[in-house]
Amino acid sequence: MIRFLTEHSPQGAGTPCLTYYNPIIVQNFEIGHVRSGRLRGTQVLFGNPEILYTPSNL
Repeated sequence: MIRFLTEHSPQGAGTPCLTYYNPIIVQNFEIGHVRSGRLRGTQVLFGNPEILYTPSNL
């Protein structure tokens, strides 16, 4: 998916993106879990040591 988004995004790998973690997954309804970065750094966005699951949305 990241390769497809990179190929079709205006800024390529430099395109800003967000990851959203569903509150049910992180078991916390009080604090939103959204991280930001660039497509080239999505491994960092997915590598949240506090959350054992992949993001719900990218």
